[in-house]
Amino acid sequence: MSADFTPQYERWRHGGWYVTNVRYPSGAVGCVSRNYPDGKWRIVCDKRPGDVTYRSRDEAARAERDYAASPWGTYDGNGKVSEFQAKMAALESSSI
Repeated sequence: MSADFTPQYERWRHGGWYVTNVRYPSGAVGCVSRNYPDGKWRIVCDKRPGDVTYRSRDEAARAERDYAASPWGTYDGNGKVSEFQAKMAALESSSI
């Protein structure tokens, strides 16, 4: 992804931040938060195994931009990814 990406934010009602210039294939907008017992920044909808944390809001937002374009960011609510979404994510990541 572009190194000159500057995240844009709006407050999220649950205490995190919408990343308004990050969009998922589903149309959902990005969201990062540090409303966790350890106070570390995370991508709110991160479905990857493990606990991925970030040092800052900007670092989390930039990581979410990459995540949204990856196969992980194309999963639907049932933990499945559509064939179309998977192909689109692969095309986008190969053109970087």
